[in-house]
Amino acid sequence: MEESALKGSKVCLVLTCRKPEYEARLQKSLVTHQALKEAGFTIIYLYGDSTLSEPVLLLNPNTGFYNLDVPTEDTYYNLVGKIFYAYKYLDSMGVSGILKMDDDTAILEPDIVLDPRNYLVDYMGSDFSLYDKGSVIFFEHSSFKERYPITIEHPIKYFPGPFYWISAKALAHIVSYGLHYPWEDVAVGDALRTFNCKIKETKWFNRDVVKWY
Repeated sequence: MEESALKGSKVCLVLTCRKPEYEARLQKSLVTHQALKEAGFTIIYLYGDSTLSEPVLLLNPNTGFYNLDVPTEDTYYNLVGKIFYAYKYLDSMGVSGILKMDDDTAILEPDIVLDPRNYLVDYMGSDFSLYDKGSVIFFEHSSFKERYPITIEHPIKYFPGPFYWISAKALAHIVSYGLHYPWEDVAVGDALRTFNCKIKETKWFNRDVVKWY
């Protein structure tokens, strides 16, 4: 697949890494990814590789899906950097939107993704979470056994990271604004706080239809 073929495509971006336990989790979700592919999504598994100087998109012959390696370290504590590289790359490719999923997310009723009306809003997900202005959250970095207090500067409404949709317009705004918190889902919610977009929950995103292990 040429990179230019991504233009206008609906991408399902699966956040994962190459550790054995994550590869095992991917195997559990293959049925979901195949159903999304049949519904017209381009499936991309997202990895980090700090030895690269630019993103690399390759077909995975074992799955028939694509691997996107971005030039950053592949650690839990670098999820925001990893996601931002991917969003910047996919925005430059002109995709029509991104269904972001974690590698342990499964859709229990795959046929629901066939309805194009689900992609008419800018930002949607499974259920809302909210941080009020002045909330203090601790970012834990177990590698150094330290906890960093971070104060939320504005009220943030966001969808939890395992499963949400962002349109091309919302994606472009995220890339322009940047991701400024160490949690990917909170950072995305913060970016879209400054964007005049529709934010919507829909029934097919709820946990009766979507689950994570």
